[in-house]
Amino acid sequence: MNSTPSNDATWFGSQSPAAGDHTPNILHGLWRRKSLVLLGTVVGLIVSALYFNQQETRYQASAEVLVVRKHPGSIGGVAGESVSMLGERDIPHEQLIKSPLIIDRAVKDGNLPSAESIGGSHDPGRAILRSLSVSYQSNMLRLAFEGPDPDACRQVLQAVIESYREFLDETYRNANEDTLRLVTQKAAEIKDELRKKGDEYQDFHKRTPLTWLGKGGGGVYEERLASIEKKRSEQRLVQAELRTRLEAMQAAVEGQKDEQYLRSMVASTPEFSQLERTNPTSETKAKPVVAEDQELLALMLRAETLAETYGPEYPDVRAVQRQIEMMQRFRGATEREMQVGESNAKNKTDSQHPVPAQDLIAEYIQLLEQQLDESERMEETLSKLYEQEHEAARKLSIYQFEDKRLSSDIERAEQFYSSLMSQLQSVDVGKDLGGYTTSVITPASRGARVNPNAMRIIPA
Repeated sequence: MNSTPSNDATWFGSQSPAAGDHTPNILHGLWRRKSLVLLGTVVGLIVSALYFNQQETRYQASAEVLVVRKHPGSIGGVAGESVSMLGERDIPHEQLIKSPLIIDRAVKDGNLPSAESIGGSHDPGRAILRSLSVSYQSNMLRLAFEGPDPDACRQVLQAVIESYREFLDETYRNANEDTLRLVTQKAAEIKDELRKKGDEYQDFHKRTPLTWLGKGGGGVYEERLASIEKKRSEQRLVQAELRTRLEAMQAAVEGQKDEQYLRSMVASTPEFSQLERTNPTSETKAKPVVAEDQELLALMLRAETLAETYGPEYPDVRAVQRQIEMMQRFRGATEREMQVGESNAKNKTDSQHPVPAQDLIAEYIQLLEQQLDESERMEETLSKLYEQEHEAARKLSIYQFEDKRLSSDIERAEQFYSSLMSQLQSVDVGKDLGGYTTSVITPASRGARVNPNAMRIIPA
């Protein structure tokens, strides 16, 4: 059976490949069809040239900027600048530098060429945003811009970098100025508040009584109350003793004790000398009346206490002073009568009969009842005085509490004001610190052509 040679065999040569050799002889085939290959190559070059000429010429300029965050040192020391840690990002620089705010500032203040040289027909800002690429790594901003004009590409990058630098400086400077203004305003408010609190504290002391302190550092009213309470307790003890003796005497009378027993009971009491003065049966001299002296001393103490608290013109002070004068006049008259009685007693004969025991006991019981009544009235007077002193102490405690509150408010305001002044000094000294420092590491140069690229078009 006769077979016709295949197209492959015709293309690559008359000789058929050897058995088992499936690789065609490409070079041999190309050589035999070199005219066709040459024609295709020429056509491809012509098409590439036409495509190359139709492409828009594009240039690219690039720049590198180091962004360093400022770290102020301590006040009074050296404010240093240190590079933040790798990868630390306080603000997204790559997004911020491509924001319309920065681009619009660059277009407005950068003296850029025409919109056509940037690549935009009417809106240069939009053209810059479309053709600007930014990357950020390890505090380094890498910027690239493509455009139809190589010089315009450089100008665009310079304008964007300068706009970003001014934005960072203004932002942190304005923030420090705002902080300084707020702290200054607050310090002025606290100073005015301090002045008002000082005036209020001064007015408070003008309308409040003096707060004297006692010997132990406590209030004088506390010492007075303790003294009055002590005297009240003493009077209660005296009353208990008098009631006991009074009950004993009444029991002896009701039990119809003999006269000798009753006389011995009276003779053993402290009041026996007073009974002897009233009913002299011997040549024994009269002794001073202790109860009257104690009552006079208590009245004098009360008058002095009331005068110290309310002044010498207080009505209770005048009343107590009148009682003291009456007791002194009565005591003087009693002493004169006692002197006359002693003189008459010397002229009496020894034949005078002694006072009966029943009369002596009756007088003694009457004396005890009188002393008990005086002690009860003294306790009542001390109780009233205690209530008055207690009320005065209560009012004084209110004044002291208000005084402490006002002084504490002033102290807190002074501390706050001192803190604000320290903060104000810190803000004023560090107003130029903080924020970011931008350093151009690789300046923007004239753009290099990146399109069209013959090395990419011809192989394609």
